[in-house]
Amino acid sequence: MIKAAYGGRVAHTDFLDPREGDTLGAKLRKAKINYTRSGGYPGAVRTVLTAFPSNIPEASTKLTAVFFESVKDAVTLTALFKKWRINLGSVGDIIPGTKGMFAVTLHSNLPEMTVGGLENNELGKGTEVPLHVLGEESSYLYTVIVPSLRVDALGAKAFKVSRAFFKKGIDASNVTVNGSATKKSGLLVPGDEVFAEGLGRFTINEVLGETRKGNIRVSLTVEIATT
Repeated sequence: MIKAAYGGRVAHTDFLDPREGDTLGAKLRKAKINYTRSGGYPGAVRTVLTAFPSNIPEASTKLTAVFFESVKDAVTLTALFKKWRINLGSVGDIIPGTKGMFAVTLHSNLPEMTVGGLENNELGKGTEVPLHVLGEESSYLYTVIVPSLRVDALGAKAFKVSRAFFKKGIDASNVTVNGSATKKSGLLVPGDEVFAEGLGRFTINEVLGETRKGNIRVSLTVEIATT
């Protein structure tokens, strides 16, 4: 991806798990490569990273969702995808609905998923649905004031939970920084990306300075999980 962006081309990954996506994101930031990241809906676990050259304002990878009314759980749907040779890298999160399962996928693989269902009765017909059915994907800028740049302090502020609650997530290995496990005392710097399972993710944009009381003002980009 780095070579593609340096060469003036747009390139994207398959869907990546949080640690893979965070690790690659850190490498792209280190190489000063612009990129976007999306899983199709707020707080998605599996995401696609799209890298693009500096002469392009922004680029992203087109995603969509497919609804399978005849399938009742993610394990069954994943097994059927494998059986019918659907590329699992093209599939993001699988989300339960009231009458079936939703699968987020690369738009380019939509014919494979829906036509495959028509050809194989066991899979059942997949129907494309708009992503907004799963929730509008969005992130917001948020300025917080914290006593330090420790991950537990910033995480608690970013997700508006208690510091003790966020520490429990760290202790349970549910929190990563740039794709790697972290300690509650770990210090963050601008560019770091934090993923917290069940809560969402945030990025450190900038340290804005100290307050009169010696606390630190920090700019974050926060995406809250909705599932």
